[in-house]
Amino acid sequence: MTCKQLTKSIQSPSELEQTLLSKLCLKACLSLLTAFFVLSPLLVNPLQVNAQNNRKQTTEVDYERAKQQGLTYFNKKMFPLATEQFDLAYSTPLGKADFVVIYYRGYLAKQQLKLETAFEMAELALNLSDKGSQENAQAQQLLDELKGQFNYVTITPAEQETNKQGRIYLETKRRIINKQKREQFESIRLRFRSTDVGIPTKIYLPYGKYTANNVPFEIKRNSKTTPEVSVFLAIKQAGNKSDNSTMLYTGLGITGAAVVSLGAYLLLKPEDQYIKNVKLNFEPLPAGGN
Repeated sequence: MTCKQLTKSIQSPSELEQTLLSKLCLKACLSLLTAFFVLSPLLVNPLQVNAQNNRKQTTEVDYERAKQQGLTYFNKKMFPLATEQFDLAYSTPLGKADFVVIYYRGYLAKQQLKLETAFEMAELALNLSDKGSQENAQAQQLLDELKGQFNYVTITPAEQETNKQGRIYLETKRRIINKQKREQFESIRLRFRSTDVGIPTKIYLPYGKYTANNVPFEIKRNSKTTPEVSVFLAIKQAGNKSDNSTMLYTGLGITGAAVVSLGAYLLLKPEDQYIKNVKLNFEPLPAGGN
């Protein structure tokens, strides 16, 4: 190395100080950038917090509003909307202890042949109301109407059944002559043909003789016991277009035909009834035979 090169490599004190400051600044900048990228996900914009809180408030169910909306829709005979609002009200703790919500939810479920819900709500309303009260009598009437027309069969898996879910194909052993009862069965039948269900389960049907996936059983009136059958589930095959068309027809049958038929179900009574100061202007269905 020449003297000139050696002299050039030696920095003055001021140059050394500038170099050190540059290195320190570079390290500080790198540290700040690292901290920013690490902590930025934890830094929440106050506006975002407010927006999240607003979204949370809008998703919370307003129990009283849902209940009143349900009553309004019911009185206007907008039954699917009434069902939706009573379901919302029932999803809250207050709704699960409100006789009006429970009773109307059970009544509408009966009309739409969602009989599992109808029986559950009728029994709950009966237990919730005071004995001897008008509410208790009305709940008992609803339960008696249900028991007068329907009972259930318990479906269990066959011994070698390994599927957890599948379809239940219900058929009658003989033609149902009574039109109302026949339409009720058809709606229930199509519902279970188009929906996978887990077993064991209960299926409510009008009184009569049936088969479930080719296993025969009978639901008898005034019987102290209910039938129980073990079945192999029907499994929907992928790409089966006939199942898709059946499913579409089922949706129309339950939400359309069954609900539209409410005009025949909800008949005006000579005298009005009141449940918790809410006027009811319908009368129950008569028990139909074959």
